[in-house]
Amino acid sequence: MKLALWVAVRNRPHLAVTDEELVETFRTLQPNVHVPSNDTIGRDIKLILELSIPAVKDFLRNHVGVLHAMLDGWTSPNVLSMVGLIIQLVDDENELKSFLLDMIPLNVAHTGFNLAKALAATFKEYDIEKRVLSIVGDNASNNGTMMENLVEILPSSAQLNLATRIGCTAHMLNLVVKACFRLYSAAHPSDDVPQSVLSPFTAPKGSKSHPDEDEDEFDAEDDAELLQAQEDVDEAVEQSDAAQVAEIESEMDELLNARDLDIFVDDDERKLAQDAFRKMCPQITCVLDADLVEIAVSLKFDNAEKKRMIRAVLTRWNTITDVITRGLELQPALDRLCLTSTGRASIRSLLLSNEEWQVMSQLRDVLQPFKVATERLSTNKYPDAGCNPCHS
Repeated sequence: MKLALWVAVRNRPHLAVTDEELVETFRTLQPNVHVPSNDTIGRDIKLILELSIPAVKDFLRNHVGVLHAMLDGWTSPNVLSMVGLIIQLVDDENELKSFLLDMIPLNVAHTGFNLAKALAATFKEYDIEKRVLSIVGDNASNNGTMMENLVEILPSSAQLNLATRIGCTAHMLNLVVKACFRLYSAAHPSDDVPQSVLSPFTAPKGSKSHPDEDEDEFDAEDDAELLQAQEDVDEAVEQSDAAQVAEIESEMDELLNARDLDIFVDDDERKLAQDAFRKMCPQITCVLDADLVEIAVSLKFDNAEKKRMIRAVLTRWNTITDVITRGLELQPALDRLCLTSTGRASIRSLLLSNEEWQVMSQLRDVLQPFKVATERLSTNKYPDAGCNPCHS
């Protein structure tokens, strides 16, 4: 049981108990020790869960105040779909407590009604139907439908109501950032066509990363990892975000018209930003860490041995901010590396012009406050109505 507790509490994989070095360490301490198999560890964890549920129910039943729930969808590597349910409360010592109450399997369509049924069943299992005051989740439309159905399903004496649904403020900030990036799109896409936040800055499949690129130099098609990342974008999430971004744009247009203002990015500015980012992204996979570190050391960068380019992760908030910030930090080293690159593996075509670096610097200055705000909202050290710890 102790090993199962260690695996569960420290988020270790079940297979960790089969590591030869770990087993050898156990046998050094006790030559005749029997190390359970990973299957046994899995069964023990399920048993621990079953034994702990009554204690969790008692804890929640004895809590004097209200409870707050936080939701986030999650899909495992073997494509098991679940909804994580986190409970947050303030205890008798006035300390904020947060814990994962359940991972609710959801083997049906993620409609608002199905989410409401699954959540109501879990509330009933733990006898907290009347104790939950608010629910925090992202701003997807099915969460709104879920709340409407949940209010209907729960007892009339339940405290939860439509007014106590709290959208994730960090997600709202992310939508504003996406709306800003839409300024760099050649045309505003249809709501029926999901567009990744990186869409304005990634070259279409089959195109070169730069129109003047020599055939022997880097081709955008060679970055298979980036292309695969584009394929892996969750279309349902992107469609939901696109619809909300469209609402933000509409509200922005109304505000600008009311104040007789306008935000306009002309074709030259749009192309400059697109070219700059399309060059910077391939640098991440083409630049060898060892070569970059060598140049960074020669240029006397602080902590030069640890400098690496950062890959854009399409599903991670602030990903473009991180890529641009690190690129600007390494600008002298990247420029030198591109200029001294020769042969078929040359990345000279990925060299950013002074104007392109200037655009990246301006974008970084615009995006940085959103990253700071998102990180502050994503803390789990104090209560915050707009915070969703699932995204911390």
